[in-house]
Amino acid sequence: MKRSGGSISASALREHIRRVEGELNLIEDQRSSLDARAAELAVRRDTLVGLLHELRPDTGGANDGSATSLTQAMVDYLVKNPGAKASDVVDAVIETVTTKAKKPRKNLHQTILNLKKRGRIVADENGGLKVATAPSR
Repeated sequence: MKRSGGSISASALREHIRRVEGELNLIEDQRSSLDARAAELAVRRDTLVGLLHELRPDTGGANDGSATSLTQAMVDYLVKNPGAKASDVVDAVIETVTTKAKKPRKNLHQTILNLKKRGRIVADENGGLKVATAPSR
């Protein structure tokens, strides 16, 4: 590989480049496969979450007999009203759910932040909120 003067030959460099490119291609293929699997799992998770939400009314809620949780009420509102501002969501949902929080509006705003952090809802380009969709590939 190295010549006596400490330099490397062009053919040796080409061979190293081919090996590195081969490794890069392998890693890219693996990453694509992982991305596809992640997308499949996200769709599966969303389906299972949907099934769980369908079962919740039958099992009863912890909110004094109310079957709708804060989270579900917010997601349902955003499905019907994509692009709504956080304050609009809070105004609409606060009367539909029961909570024992000392500061219910603050509790609802925190729930919005938690949903955004978990990726269930996202901000749109105008600053409104919408339900996140599973990535399609």
